[in-house]
Amino acid sequence: MAQHYQTSEPIIVGSGELFVAKFDEISNPANLTTTDEAKLVNIGAIEADAQIVIAKDRFDVRSANRKLLKVLSADTNVTFSCGIMTWVLDNLSKFLLNSSFTEDATTGEKKSVIGIDDTMPEVYLRFVHKKLDGGELVVNIYKAVFSGDLSVTFAERNATTTNYEFRALAFGDSYMEILETFPE
Repeated sequence: MAQHYQTSEPIIVGSGELFVAKFDEISNPANLTTTDEAKLVNIGAIEADAQIVIAKDRFDVRSANRKLLKVLSADTNVTFSCGIMTWVLDNLSKFLLNSSFTEDATTGEKKSVIGIDDTMPEVYLRFVHKKLDGGELVVNIYKAVFSGDLSVTFAERNATTTNYEFRALAFGDSYMEILETFPE
């Protein structure tokens, strides 16, 4: 029997860049304008990996005499997570926590005050991965909120990493899109 192989190179290696904007500052999340694109903030260097998880909540329909009859999908959960190793205090206030940020123009001192209100700002996420062939994979999550625990570890020999984990919220009938481009 002859073996058939793909003609493209499907191997993906490496992480990418994470861009975030406040959701209410984006005019059309499903089709960004150049003005919207200018509002995207590169969050910083990703320490190692970025991960997208698309999980289905399923439940079984069972019959006493016929056993498993059907598996139904109840909900979809989309999460994006990565560890950012560049420290930008303003990003914590703007995209992760409902907190205030101030910067003293005279001394340069920056301060983020984390409040007791636990509402998280809604954000638009874009993750861009450069493929080995020169193309890109672009993941756009239209609307999301920070859903992880904010944990910052100050270690002697490792870079301090802030873990970013976002959970996608429904935007119309979608959560996200994945676009793939190819070199010319």
